[in-house]
Formats: sequence, structure tokens, C-alpha cells
Amino acid sequence: MDRFEAGCLPNGTATSGQVRSVMRRFGLVAATGEMASVYKILPWLSGEAIRAANFCFY
Repeated sequence: MDRFEAGCLPNGTATSGQVRSVMRRFGLVAATGEMASVYKILPWLSGEAIRAANFCFY
């Protein structure tokens, strides 16, 4: 989740608490998707869940 947040906001500061909260939720979805692909629950490539969450966040 921290890596997702760092990737979304390279300077490390969110403009508001709401933005950071939403970003953390997308990070949770990305982390969960990556774990599901590692455990072969989903047939996704490594990094696909992070890219999808990043696309939806923006």
C-alpha cells in the first residue's frame, strides 16, 4: 500500500485527508490483487493489479 501511495504521489504529500484515504483504499485493492496473482487465484501478470488500481485512481 505504501509503494502504491508513493507511486501515485511522488512528492509524498496528498492535498487533503480525503485524497490520502481514497488512495490508501486503492492501494489495498492493488495489494490484494497482487497477492491473488502470486497465489494463482487470478491469472494476472505481476504488476497488473497495481496498474489497474493506478488507472482507476486517476
